[in-house]
Amino acid sequence: MQTLFDSFIRLSLEMAPYLVLGFLLAGIVHEYLSAKWIQKHLGGKSFNQVIKATVFGIPLPICSCGIIPLAKELRNSGASKGGTVSFLTSTPQTGVDSIIATSGMLGLPFAILRVTVAFVSGIVAGSLVNLFDKSPKNQTRANTAPTPAKAKKNIPGKAKDALLYGLIELPNEIRNSLLVGLSIAAVISAFMPEPNFGSAGVTQLLNYLIVILIAIPLYVCSTGSIPIAIALIMSGFSPGAACIFLIAGPATNIVTLTFMVSHMGYRTTLVYLTSVIGIGLLAAWWVDSTTLGQSLAPELVHHHEMGITPLQIVSLSILIVSLLIPPFQDVISKLMHKPNTPDDYQSEWDLQIEGMTCPNCAKHLEKALNNDPNYHTQEIKLESGEVRIQAKHKTVQEDSLSSLVQTAGYHLKGLSKASS
Repeated sequence: MQTLFDSFIRLSLEMAPYLVLGFLLAGIVHEYLSAKWIQKHLGGKSFNQVIKATVFGIPLPICSCGIIPLAKELRNSGASKGGTVSFLTSTPQTGVDSIIATSGMLGLPFAILRVTVAFVSGIVAGSLVNLFDKSPKNQTRANTAPTPAKAKKNIPGKAKDALLYGLIELPNEIRNSLLVGLSIAAVISAFMPEPNFGSAGVTQLLNYLIVILIAIPLYVCSTGSIPIAIALIMSGFSPGAACIFLIAGPATNIVTLTFMVSHMGYRTTLVYLTSVIGIGLLAAWWVDSTTLGQSLAPELVHHHEMGITPLQIVSLSILIVSLLIPPFQDVISKLMHKPNTPDDYQSEWDLQIEGMTCPNCAKHLEKALNNDPNYHTQEIKLESGEVRIQAKHKTVQEDSLSSLVQTAGYHLKGLSKASS
């Protein structure tokens, strides 16, 4: 058990500096590259839209579960299946935070490879979906509901919100996935056999298939997949097998596949999975056939044996605050956003929401509602889609509230005054 704990701490210390830097950059990207801005550029069924969707998705710090409401809103806004699938494929694989962490832990060439694979797989998946999709170009009706006016922020306001998102909201969103990734990596590092870097041929292909079968259903974010990939290499899997996990782990999971089947059909889902697996196998073969793969494993062993630095200790302390102490997160949020008092509200309303599939969905909806000073979320029932809110006025505008819900990627099916 001590070995398991030591492995967890060691991996956490090694990743901490890159995670903190990545979270800060992710906050800046999130503040200046909004989801609404992206939606304006992804309508239509053309190769150009596929490229746009892929390029826009690569730097966004959105996990494979958090991408679902945004993908749904893209479809509602008129984006083609191909553009939406490109976005679903490339976005979860990368992100500013994971690119920084990959560069620090696996080296710059591997980080470049990860971005390249995300780009190629997004292009291939989106293009194939458009090729095999026989539905009319404008089958999905664009959302024409008015968008709530967004207050302009000055530079200090933008900096504050970027810091809040980078060090509070984003770590909170991926906390469970990241901790699961570190825990799985610690188990692999502690209990798997010693490294054997010479496996090839049938054994190597079998390793690829094993990793694919593990990665497809598992929910892990792009950053959380890094320690697992490192642990796989340290335990004797080839760097190419680890590369497959970095691709398929974040890009696929049960929730994403269920969403795609229900909203885009079995054919689109099959094309998506085939593209991710096919590109992953090609990338794995290339990595293991070049000096990149041959030199990576010994370098990781050397890096893993280096001593602990003060920067790692400070960075891990920041991560503990950001990831593991929710009450502290609540205190900071309250300090940065002045809460309304009960006297500010004059009515309560029950909403019926369509499209929520996971706890992350509830978080996105709650954030969208609470960002409007006229509303406050009291309760969200994920299973039934029922949401109770407080409003500052005795009446509410259904169109405005519907548009607010749509900004989070969902649909307002019903609205009624809450019973006492």
